[in-house]
Amino acid sequence: MKRKILFLVLGSLVIGLGALIFFKTKDNGNTLVRIKGRKITLEEFQVRITEIPAYYQGFLATHNGKIELLNGMIAEAVLIQKAKEEGLHRKEEIRRMLKNVEDRILLEAIVQELQKDRIAVSDEEVKEYLEKNEEKFANPEQVRISHILLKRKSEAKKILNELREGANFEKLARKYSIDSITAPRGGDLGYIFRGEMIPAFEEAAFALENRNDISPIIETPFGYHLVKLTGRKKMRKKTPEEIDSEIRTRIQNEKLDRLMEKYKKESMVSVNYDLLDKVSVGIQSESKGETKNEEGKSKKP
Repeated sequence: MKRKILFLVLGSLVIGLGALIFFKTKDNGNTLVRIKGRKITLEEFQVRITEIPAYYQGFLATHNGKIELLNGMIAEAVLIQKAKEEGLHRKEEIRRMLKNVEDRILLEAIVQELQKDRIAVSDEEVKEYLEKNEEKFANPEQVRISHILLKRKSEAKKILNELREGANFEKLARKYSIDSITAPRGGDLGYIFRGEMIPAFEEAAFALENRNDISPIIETPFGYHLVKLTGRKKMRKKTPEEIDSEIRTRIQNEKLDRLMEKYKKESMVSVNYDLLDKVSVGIQSESKGETKNEEGKSKKP
């Protein structure tokens, strides 16, 4: 248990903002530990207890639990002191990371301030928005599809014939599809909404009526597709809670957009779009002739 608590405390150096700094509090006789001019106060210790997962709280209520948590905080403080003695806080990489942390804290703080008043959403605003846009609040129809993407129409014709003769779609997708993202999973693209895909591809997908139906050959800028319907979710009306949450988010985003335009003007923001267009963010896959985005997701439908 001791090692687990220590790891939880030291781990918070990496994954939690709260552990990156100590509170600057008045002593008032509440100092638990002094370390080369640095101190750990009772207030800091109590705050740290709240940051430990709930399933450890029972142990932390004991004397031994408190000792182990405090030892973890002491280890943290000693390591921070050692890092400063070795000048790590002056390294450019560390300074940049600290600046990023500071920026994240400030962003979180300003968003919380904005949500209190400037982009707050009232019940009356939600009601008015719903009255004007009630038809929008239904979960649209979705279809789950798999596809095989091929370079040449002749290949697509050959594979379509095989499928009509009973060949396994998933096996053919793994063997022949040039979409390296979906091929390993048998061509599965998951569920899609209308408006997500290239029109020709989308129209063919939603035109399929029954599970396991296969489309005719579809031509897009990416090549030739064969699409299989594997599932369908019909349109359903959202619950009142879902609607309320979605409306509040929409109104809040609209208010934030207007506020951001105002702030941008005040900050005299200027963008060099010519330079922006020169930035390359795609990775070309030589084996598949495919462009991926920064997250490694295929840009193909």
